[in-house]
Formats: sequence, C-alpha cells, structure tokens
Amino acid sequence: MAENDGGSEKQIPASTGESETTRASGMGAPGEFASLGERGRIEQARAAAGGKLEETARRVRELGDRTAAKNRALQRARPLANNAADNIDSAARYVRERELDEVRSDLEEQVRRHPLASVAMAFLAGYTLRRLF
Repeated sequence: MAENDGGSEKQIPASTGESETTRASGMGAPGEFASLGERGRIEQARAAAGGKLEETARRVRELGDRTAAKNRALQRARPLANNAADNIDSAARYVRERELDEVRSDLEEQVRRHPLASVAMAFLAGYTLRRLF
C-alpha cells in the first residue's frame, strides 16, 4: 500500500494482517476497543498517548545527542534537546495522571490566556511530530 507524503510515496507493508487504521494509530485491533467499554477505551487512549509522548521524548534526546556528537559547534543543542525531552516526559505524566475533563479544561484555559502562542505551539508540535514519525 502506498502513502502519499507531499510528492513522495512510502510503501507500507500490508502483510501484517492489521487494518490501515490500526497500523497508523498503533492502538490495537479494531474490535479491541469495542470490548473495553467507554472507560476502558479512554484509559487505553491515555496510555497510548503517554507512550507516544515518551517515545517522542526519547527521540528528541537521541537527536540532541547525535547532533552534538556530529558537530562540535552544535553541542549546545544537547541541553536544549534534553530540556525539551524533559518537558515532553512531563506532558506524558500529565496525560496519564489527569482525568479527561481536567485535561480539557486546563487546555481550554491555556488557549484562552495565550491564543497566538497556542496556535504557534500546535503548529510546531504538528510539524515536529510529522518529521519524527
């Protein structure tokens, strides 16, 4: 199966037996959610989101380490990457520990307080995640 990525195509193996949606989301088989009930689905989604954030933090740390190792002039990137990764790890803990309504109300409040910064952060996060995955 081919996935279009702005002009370039990536081949995605179809031999795994999983649906496209399942492979893309990394959240298990389609029927798996149906048997969990709403509460179980929310918990599984929170765990999956926390896991993805932790994976992103690990990749950011690795990127900082590789950048610093390749170019001495860019050694300042390592502490910046580690700081960013620490913040992403903090976000992962927050997502796992807070109830969905609490996360939503906190997010709404931050967007109301800082609308331009929120749009910029959403754009940056989307761009970064697209580049990492």
